[in-house]
Amino acid sequence: SSDLSVITANGIAITNDVTLTGDSSLGGSGEATLSGKVDGEHALIVDSSGVVTFQEVVGGVDPLASLEAKGEGSLIIGNVTTVGAQHYGTGTNTFTGTAYRTLDESFEVVNATELTNSSTSIIVGSGNITLGAVDGSSNFTVSSTGNVSIGNMGVNKIGRAHV
Repeated sequence: SSDLSVITANGIAITNDVTLTGDSSLGGSGEATLSGKVDGEHALIVDSSGVVTFQEVVGGVDPLASLEAKGEGSLIIGNVTTVGAQHYGTGTNTFTGTAYRTLDESFEVVNATELTNSSTSIIVGSGNITLGAVDGSSNFTVSSTGNVSIGNMGVNKIGRAHV
């Protein structure tokens, strides 16, 4: 069990599972790798100019309250479930998972996103989905009864898109 308020300049590797006990942040200029699961009913803000990598599921057991990634760095992240919004405003994003879910809240990606799994879904109930440039993944599905806006889809790599 842990509050994940960490600022790093030289890099950090967190190898254990993390349960957020309060709203938390991870930021700085160094690389950060979380190789365990991240759970907890609290908000997580990632603000970095380095590379931040989540190697396991985020919010798989206890969905996070929300997830916000910002800064000039890069984010590499697998499956994510939140009760609230997910906002990805980092320089570049790599989604390695198969599912990104919110409970009737918004899902927004400001900059370029590379989908590396053979099938990727974004599911938000009645929330809005706003995506910048999206490329990768042979099958890409977005599901929302709200508004869906996709800026630029990589037609050379995405085989099928379902909206």
